[in-house]
Amino acid sequence: MSGGASYLDDAVAKIQDDDAGSGRTQGQGQAKITFYIDIVSPFGYLAWWMLRNSPTFKNVQITPLPILLGGLHKQCGNLAPILIKNKKEWINRERERWAETFAIPIRDGAPPGFPVSTVGAMRVLTALGMEDNLERGVYERVVDVFWAALWCPQSPVLKNAKGRGEGGEFDVKSPEVLTALLGSVDGIDEDRAREIVKRTGEKDVKDRLVGNTNLAFERGAFGMPWFECENSKGEKEGFWGFDHLGQVVRFLGLDERGDLGRSGRGLRALL
Repeated sequence: MSGGASYLDDAVAKIQDDDAGSGRTQGQGQAKITFYIDIVSPFGYLAWWMLRNSPTFKNVQITPLPILLGGLHKQCGNLAPILIKNKKEWINRERERWAETFAIPIRDGAPPGFPVSTVGAMRVLTALGMEDNLERGVYERVVDVFWAALWCPQSPVLKNAKGRGEGGEFDVKSPEVLTALLGSVDGIDEDRAREIVKRTGEKDVKDRLVGNTNLAFERGAFGMPWFECENSKGEKEGFWGFDHLGQVVRFLGLDERGDLGRSGRGLRALL
């Protein structure tokens, strides 16, 4: 790092600047979503896929911010859904239903050993976000790859990825696998990937990830996916859950007809 503004510095600064201008109603600003991410969340994956691939969101400024979902749950006093009796079985079918509705590619069943620790992966995304002068679009492409590695190992975004293990799976707990995944993304060579992964043990990276998690809690988040939205009028609202994505669309004033999905009703089915 050379001391310039990093991706994460800019992301947090935008949140703070937006707060300073909260309540403004003049002008027509761009719709924005701050999207808190931890690749452990299958519903987070579904929502991220929609934000990245649905034409409905093509003109929305989307900022992914890495956090620790387990840390957020702890602050809120929440149990992970997989630990709640009866919900464990229901929630797996629920994600399959939504994936089918919108033709979102996702694996059958949970990843081996789920729930798996994603602390290392989230520290990699944090260290990457602390890099100066990161090429435009690189951060989002890495998020694509990391989330797919856990929830859709056969995704086209992984066609050039190294690090596959038994059964074509990616062990996202392994620093070597994370290095291979990171180095497979256009804009990051293998040497840079190794340096970024090496930085995940440093205190400033760990502290930044904890700080992001605290920020998510302070902003009202209690689970994932959490959409922190600002519409063109400068009005702000937080929304939780893939099944509330339709409310996000309506709040932001987007065209709810933009993605019909397999149901033919598309995002209107969520309203």
